[in-house]
Amino acid sequence: MADGVRKLDNTAIKSDLGKVESLAIYPIKGMKGIEVKSCIFNNLGFLLDRRWMLVDERGRFLSQREVPILAGFKVSILNSDLLVRDPRQGEIKIPFVPLAAWNRRASVWGSTCRVDIYGPGVDEFFSDSLGRKCHLVKMSTEFRRTIAPYYSVNPGDSVSFADGFPFLITTTASLNQLSERVGEDVPMDRFRANIVVRNSIPFDEDRWRVIRIGKHIFHLVKPCARCVVTTMNQDSGEVTNGEPLRTLSEFRTTRRAGKTKVLFGQNAVAEDQQGVVNKGDSVVLLKTRRRPSFG
Repeated sequence: MADGVRKLDNTAIKSDLGKVESLAIYPIKGMKGIEVKSCIFNNLGFLLDRRWMLVDERGRFLSQREVPILAGFKVSILNSDLLVRDPRQGEIKIPFVPLAAWNRRASVWGSTCRVDIYGPGVDEFFSDSLGRKCHLVKMSTEFRRTIAPYYSVNPGDSVSFADGFPFLITTTASLNQLSERVGEDVPMDRFRANIVVRNSIPFDEDRWRVIRIGKHIFHLVKPCARCVVTTMNQDSGEVTNGEPLRTLSEFRTTRRAGKTKVLFGQNAVAEDQQGVVNKGDSVVLLKTRRRPSFG
């Protein structure tokens, strides 16, 4: 099976793993996240998470990989608006509801999505800030970007503009071990997770297959392959000295689907179509899987 993530041990258990340490949403893909104490989710992920993104004139998404300074854009929620602050160009208020549908579609990681556009005023703000022509778009409410059936928990499981899955889960114990290996504290925001679990065993999440967070069940369907974004300061957008990706590659490299990948964190899908996750919720292990091998 692809990636081996569906190879379960014959184990059905209920053991305490820890608690939710923090929660975050990233309304505009590539920009700074917002920590929250509680968050509603639906079948796309957390409410407002990665529902917006910037695209170039061809409709292709922009990310920190091509535009590192996106990390410096701070996003806040004000009632029914987003407030975006660019340290160089000032700020702009953006209503949740765009003006009109866009005649073209936008693409993100091979998915073609139907989107709504905001128009010249908003586009000019971001184009001036980034020094390149771009558009702000929002995923149309009636559009569904479905995930691959192999990873689905429910028929039609979908995702927003996130790279591939509705949720990304990381753990404090894994970050602590990584920091020790790097020789300095690595900020968790480098990994842009939605749910951070406070636990005691580094990389124990490699064996988690199904967990319960509070009242809701989540399936960890695929380890998360990391990229150059982990080397970027999430306050300034400046590229660091290659850490922590360099150190991660020394002990977390695996070969999957013919490609070499460096893993940290787990992509997840919720079993329930809607619910709420809270900071401090208990995290319980329900099913395990075999750990990946690293070379």
